[in-house]
Amino acid sequence: MYFFPFFFFLMIRRPPRSTLSSSSAASDVYKRQIVYPLVCALAGLCAGLFGIGGGIVKGPLMLEMGVLPAVSAATAAFMILFTAASASISFIVFGMLRQDYAVPLFIMGFVCTLGGQIAVDWVVKRYNNSAYIVFSIASVITLSTFLMGYEGFLAAGTEASRHAHGICE
Repeated sequence: MYFFPFFFFLMIRRPPRSTLSSSSAASDVYKRQIVYPLVCALAGLCAGLFGIGGGIVKGPLMLEMGVLPAVSAATAAFMILFTAASASISFIVFGMLRQDYAVPLFIMGFVCTLGGQIAVDWVVKRYNNSAYIVFSIASVITLSTFLMGYEGFLAAGTEASRHAHGICE
């Protein structure tokens, strides 16, 4: 969770590709063959263990690799769609999904996503700059990092979290 702000700091510090010398070719090969696959494996592990979408990590990674922001955002959203769909199907199969919450939240999520997509598309076309896509990805990841930390802080302070529970309880 704390990896994301550090990753964005590294992206900001990196010089533009046109100013890189040919001596960086070896480090580019190292990144592409060692670092990027390890980060993707870590993203998959976190997606499985913590229930976060792998696209949350792979979206910024694709930006670092030089993928166009629109392509990176679309690919990350597609990966998150499958993570969320598989979790939802699991909840439905085990009877743990409350329909009275699921339907309104699905509708709200769909409408808000559509509104955000239309707004970002309008801003990108109006100002002819795809940096707004990168900014929106960074904003969502930063906000979710802080909110997850806040939620964990609140949960740690509850009475139920102070008592140990066995595996079978």
